[in-house]
Amino acid sequence: MTTFTTDDRIKAYDIEDQEDRERMLRDQNRILAEEILSLKAKLAQSNRRADSWQESYNNAMDTMAKMSRAKR
Repeated sequence: MTTFTTDDRIKAYDIEDQEDRERMLRDQNRILAEEILSLKAKLAQSNRRADSWQESYNNAMDTMAKMSRAKR
């Protein structure tokens, strides 16, 4: 029959704790990676929207300039 000493039990708990910490860190890394991808997608969408608004603004300014020149 195997008898475990207190030191053996402490080592076993340390290994379990380390495995739990590693598992928790892997989960956190996965969650953070998903959040980063989501934020990148939102940023890309915002950039496309901003480009569209900028194009609309430029078109409006061009139209105003043409109308202003036409009135002269």
